Amino acid sequence: MLWRSLKYHAVELYMKFEEIPLPREKDRLVMELIMERISSEAATRSLNRCRCYLSVLFLSDITTADGKYLEQLAMIPSENGTKSRYKFSREVPTQAVWKRWQRFWTDYTTTGKRLPVELGRWINPTPEHGDGFISRTQMTCNDWIRTNYITTNVGKAEREGQHHMM
Repeated sequence: MLWRSLKYHAVELYMKFEEIPLPREKDRLVMELIMERISSEAATRSLNRCRCYLSVLFLSDITTADGKYLEQLAMIPSENGTKSRYKFSREVPTQAVWKRWQRFWTDYTTTGKRLPVELGRWINPTPEHGDGFISRTQMTCNDWIRTNYITTNVGKAEREGQHHMM
């Protein structure tokens, strides 16, 4: 009702907000990708429900650490979503909406859920990981664990019963 009243009375609001920089080179906002490829407003809204449910802003939020593939969480509904520091509206997408979401990403990616354009290096903090990001000159403990231990050594460590502490 408020927005309708403001429109009726021709009230214009100007809101100042800080722009969130892209976390990686060649990164994209997920909604920009969707809006470029989907012309139906209803379909766009339904895909946005899944995006909000997963707490996703950027393509990098749902890609592997190397920036080449879509993460499994992007295709399978999960109550966990990503760990964003931003608040998203509470959404409960239907099975039909999830199928549309999965079809969108299947069409967008190539074989093996590979991105058509690989993401580049990390250049800004991510909404998912807060204020830490990977650079050649400075790497936090959490970054090291995320990039080295979790993405490359977890399978081996689990098989061999190893546990790494820093």
